[in-house]
Amino acid sequence: LEPARPYQLSLGASFSTTEGGGATADFLIRNPTRRADSLTLTLTAAELQQRLAAVWRRPNALGRGRTLAILGEISRDDVLPFERQGVRFG
Repeated sequence: LEPARPYQLSLGASFSTTEGGGATADFLIRNPTRRADSLTLTLTAAELQQRLAAVWRRPNALGRGRTLAILGEISRDDVLPFERQGVRFG
């Protein structure tokens, strides 16, 4: 066995005849605090949706077999019949 790489970048693209085109990028940082945690940054840019999100996960933080996850997100959706702009924390 060998350790996983500390950084991972994932890119994606999509196209729909009803929703148009878009792109997604995910950047994963493994073990940033040396406690087996991970930080994932996600950017979505499409015609109808824009989103920037960050998720930090730390396994066994609240006891064995329990993971602490903290989420922050800024988003904008422009889907008929509504338009939404929001901030979410969890």
